[in-house]
Amino acid sequence: MTTPPALLIAGHGTRDDAGAEAFRDFVRELGRRHPGLPVAGGFIELSPPPLGEAVAELVERGHGGSPPCR
Repeated sequence: MTTPPALLIAGHGTRDDAGAEAFRDFVRELGRRHPGLPVAGGFIELSPPPLGEAVAELVERGHGGSPPCR
């Protein structure tokens, strides 16, 4: 069985709160526009949420793990 695709968006991060919020808005908007596609985003540094939390969110929703062997 193949897991449906998910989209993980990685941002570098910024100390500018407006810039970080623009990224989070972008991630939310993509999710809204593509309701069947799980979307999560996180930052490498400087801004929350951390990328690891975004990955964990997708894993909790059933995405991730090893690809199927062929």
